Amino acid sequence: IYSWSGWWDAGFQHSAIRQFFNLDNGQNLLRIGPWNHGGYANVSPNKASISQFKDTKEIVRFFDYHLKGLDNGLYDQPRIKYYTMVENVWKSSDIWPPFPDQGSTLHLNDNGAAVWSSDNVNTGSVQYTVDTTHTVGEFDCRWNFNTLDYGVTYSDRTAQDSITLTFTSAVLTSDIEVTGHPQLDFYLKNSTSDGAVFVFLEDVDEHGNAWNVTDGQMRLIHRKVLDDDVHYVDCVPVHGYRTTDAMPMDTSKVELVSMDLLPTSHLFKKGHRIRIRLAGADATNFKNIYDEEATWQVHFGKDFPSRIYLPGVGGPTDDDLEIQGSD
Repeated sequence: IYSWSGWWDAGFQHSAIRQFFNLDNGQNLLRIGPWNHGGYANVSPNKASISQFKDTKEIVRFFDYHLKGLDNGLYDQPRIKYYTMVENVWKSSDIWPPFPDQGSTLHLNDNGAAVWSSDNVNTGSVQYTVDTTHTVGEFDCRWNFNTLDYGVTYSDRTAQDSITLTFTSAVLTSDIEVTGHPQLDFYLKNSTSDGAVFVFLEDVDEHGNAWNVTDGQMRLIHRKVLDDDVHYVDCVPVHGYRTTDAMPMDTSKVELVSMDLLPTSHLFKKGHRIRIRLAGADATNFKNIYDEEATWQVHFGKDFPSRIYLPGVGGPTDDDLEIQGSD
C-alpha cells in the first residue's frame, strides 16, 4: 500500500500514517507533502503555488514494480518521504516519527507567555469565556476539501486574538523544526460538564502575522486515554469514543486534558515566535458543543504543568531558555 496525503488534507495525513503502521507487510510506502485536498496546491506558507510534484510519475513507478515486476529501485531508499514546510525540502526516514527521542516543550505561563523552562513558569491561572462565534473560516482551513489548483495561503490569525486564548514564545534565536505529532497537556477547570477544545500551533513572523502550522480538536467528554483495549497501532495516545468511555468534566475540579494535534513538518525560522492558540468553538466547521455560556480556567505552575510538546530537531538554545515569552 502506498499511503499518500498532504499536511493540509483535512485529517487524512494522520489516517495515512495509521494505515502505514497497521497494514504494513514490509513493502508499504508513505508520502506526505505540503498539499491541500487532492494535492493540487503547495500550501507551505512561504511558497503558496500550484504543486510541482510529479505524482503521476511516482504512482506509475509503484505499479510498475508491483504489477509488471520491473526492478526500478522503488525500495532502494527509505520508505517514508515527507516535506518540511518553510524549509521547502523533501526528506526521508525509515521510521515515523523520524525523531522519536528528540523534541522540546513549551510551557504555558501567565501574561500570555509560553516559556521553554518550567523554572520560569508562575503558579496561577487565566480565565476565558468561550466565544462560540470563533471560526477558522470556510475557505482558509484544512476542512473545506479545496481541490483548486492554485496556491493557497491560510490567513493571518491575529484577527481572532480578542476571542481566543494565546500563549506566545519569545523571539527564537535559532531555527526549530517541528516534525511529528505535537501533544498538548493542559489543566482546565470548566464551568460546564461537556465542551470542546480547539488548539492551534502558529508561526508568528517578524511582522507579527500569525500563520497556522497545525491544529487539533477534542470534545471534553472524550478525553479518556485508553491504556488497553486498543485495536490498532498509533504514535499518539488513543482516546475512547464509546459511550462507556465518556467522562463528564467535574466542574468543581481542575482536570487534565491531554490531546494531540494533527501531524506536521514545519520549520520555525530564527526571528519568529511560536504561538499556541486555544478556543472552544469553530463555528463554520464544527457543531457547537456548548448549550450555555462556558468559562474556562486554564491553570499552570508546578502542580498544573500545562505545556505543549513539539517533536523534532533544533530545540531551544541556552539563550532561549533564559528568555520569557510574551504577546
